[in-house]
Amino acid sequence: MFNGAFRIYARNVDPADPGNAFRHRYFTADRYRWDRKRAAVLAGRMAGPESTLRRPPPEFDAIKERLNRARAGIDNYEKMFNELGTEFDEVKAEVRELRRERSDLQEWEQEAERLEAQLDYAKKLLIVNGICDDFRLDEEGRFREKPPRSSREVATMVRKYLHDRVELHSEALRGDKVMDRNSASASWAQTAWQGFKALYAYGEYMAENPGQNVDFFTWCSGPHNRSGWTRDKTARGESGATMDKRGKTRIFPVSVKLSRNEEMEMVQHLKIQRKGEGDIPRVYFVYSPRTKKVHVGFYGPHELVPNTKSRKR
Repeated sequence: MFNGAFRIYARNVDPADPGNAFRHRYFTADRYRWDRKRAAVLAGRMAGPESTLRRPPPEFDAIKERLNRARAGIDNYEKMFNELGTEFDEVKAEVRELRRERSDLQEWEQEAERLEAQLDYAKKLLIVNGICDDFRLDEEGRFREKPPRSSREVATMVRKYLHDRVELHSEALRGDKVMDRNSASASWAQTAWQGFKALYAYGEYMAENPGQNVDFFTWCSGPHNRSGWTRDKTARGESGATMDKRGKTRIFPVSVKLSRNEEMEMVQHLKIQRKGEGDIPRVYFVYSPRTKKVHVGFYGPHELVPNTKSRKR
């Protein structure tokens, strides 16, 4: 239609049939333009009688049921969506809380590491100054001295507390089971620990006095030795006969910083016990002005470094 007119088509319309034109009423714009409700009234008068006589098609009920189910499904989806949204917000809040806790935990771990480093340094000061060896909490929560009771404990303490002046090679400890099965093993461990602390004090002295040419044996007799270690428990070297026959057993592993071949001959040693069987401990070492450290290449039983007087077991 044109100029605002509208037409209501009756049922069974056939636009190609010229005779159908008179069956379908139309209304010009002049009939309703001055009253907005007029068009609805006119359309209702025409369509009302027809609509009351017609029944919905057979498919109507099925389609209506499907639409109702779809509407119910949409409601369920909306409910589910809202629940998921709430759960998502809760998860986001938990993630934020976990991130905050992780950040706090990292700060606590860093603080714990810092305090542990300070505690280790304090222990080291007490150890190298001869005040106390190691510590542990007793049943009443107080610190008490805990001396080493095995050669492996000694090695652990040397690497932990004395490493800046005494370098115990990773392969230096040998035959620890042989030494530790002896009834005197605990006493040997404590004596060895005292010897290592004396080597630390010697290394400190040599590092602070680079112009000095003093071996450990001589240092033990001097005024700078406050460790309590005496030179009668120290050997300056080996006899010529021992070196001729057993010289290869005095070559020990060292750091590549000390030797490109990563091995070096050592003859100075600590006598943890001066006389005894093949299981008595020995500690072979050398001082290096280059590294300013005492390098220990061997800590083990005498039977692994025999001399000409050693008896075969």
